[in-house]
Amino acid sequence: MKLDPTFGPAQLLLAFTLYHDGQFEEARSTVVKALSAAQSHPYLRYLHAAVLLKLQSTNYQEILSELAIASHSIPNCTLCYLGEAKVYRAQGKIELAIPALEKAVRLDPSFSEAWYHLSLAYGRSGRKEEAKKANEEFSRLKNEKMNRETEQLRTLFLQTMSQQ
Repeated sequence: MKLDPTFGPAQLLLAFTLYHDGQFEEARSTVVKALSAAQSHPYLRYLHAAVLLKLQSTNYQEILSELAIASHSIPNCTLCYLGEAKVYRAQGKIELAIPALEKAVRLDPSFSEAWYHLSLAYGRSGRKEEAKKANEEFSRLKNEKMNRETEQLRTLFLQTMSQQ
């Protein structure tokens, strides 16, 4: 960034790092600056929408516009559909959030966060049986992840112990 402040990949990485670190205002600033470049990475559009959601922006049209651009440029952008659903939920439009979440889990059946939000959306719309099934899938994926992590830690521990 010091050598070339307009270097797109560095801007993207910096914005993502700031976002991941919870520095949302700084991430937003970096994204906005990076988006002003002639050729900006499409992931910046998603990241801009995600930052605005974290900052609890009520500029829903801008967020949806950024997500639409990102999902058009990034094939099967499940995060885009999750973001879209979050906007609709914030607007109280659960009936619009559900199809976005259903698309996210159809594209990536192991996307546990989408299953979680889908179970909530189904529940709020009175679709109790579907909410129960979505929650069961979320719980299964969460347990599977915990089991995988536990197994990885156990393997690492055993390897460390055998080296001593």
